Amino acid sequence: MTNEIASLRDMVNQQKDLITDMKLTMRGILAQPSCKCTSRCNIQTPETKSESAMPQNLPPKTARNKQHNRPTSNRGNESTQTQRNQNRVDKNTLIIGDLIIRDIKDRGLKNTEVKCIRGRINHIKDSIVAEVSCSSFETVVLHVGTNNCHSDESFSNSIHQYEDLVSHIKTESPTTDIIISTVCPRVDDQRSQNRVNALNNGLKQIAKTHQCKVIDNDETFLLRNGSVVQSNLNRGGLHLSWTGTRLLLRNIESVHQVLKNPLRNGTTTGYKTRSDGRKTVQCNERQT
Repeated sequence: MTNEIASLRDMVNQQKDLITDMKLTMRGILAQPSCKCTSRCNIQTPETKSESAMPQNLPPKTARNKQHNRPTSNRGNESTQTQRNQNRVDKNTLIIGDLIIRDIKDRGLKNTEVKCIRGRINHIKDSIVAEVSCSSFETVVLHVGTNNCHSDESFSNSIHQYEDLVSHIKTESPTTDIIISTVCPRVDDQRSQNRVNALNNGLKQIAKTHQCKVIDNDETFLLRNGSVVQSNLNRGGLHLSWTGTRLLLRNIESVHQVLKNPLRNGTTTGYKTRSDGRKTVQCNERQT
């Protein structure tokens, strides 16, 4: 009996040793990076599978990752910026005005910037002093004074403010040409229209004193009998309609070119309908 128990113990110990050897063998196989007998068996490790599925003409995996992580080139952005700089042309004409010119846009104008400023002459001058460098422009077109005619401000004070505005531009940039555009007529208030007539006479005298060119808008906005062409004004009788804005732009063009395509006989600038129902001048569009 004792001999049989000892024999069983020996068999159990042998089995344990065999199991231990098998474990060590499996650990050694799993620790290897790839199977050494792939040419003779169907066993493939994950790495072997990924390598066999990879197209043979591609560079190594590490090289692909390195190339993929390479910083993105900004050559496209540089070329785009260069093209923008080439297309951008310095503007040499500035049109400054009150809300009468609000529908004239830069688009379609030839090297011309439009600056619409709300207020009377002194308010517009303050904005010009603070925000505009007139020395950057060869020509400045002034169309201001509408609000001065609506107020009870004295005629002499309005003339003095306008002359200060012209003197400021002349002092800042003596070589800049100034073009004075007279105030457009109105039908909302007869007293205001009388002030318009008086102010325009004063503007012509300022232009003569400072050797400025004059755009006399009465020549096109008034009929021969002196009445106002009301189709050039909106329903309020003060601001311009789209035909009036177009006509004002043509008057400016007759003295100084501001359009990319100069106007000819029988042609007018095109226009575009705004979201609020009014018309917006688009000078690059032309109609016959």
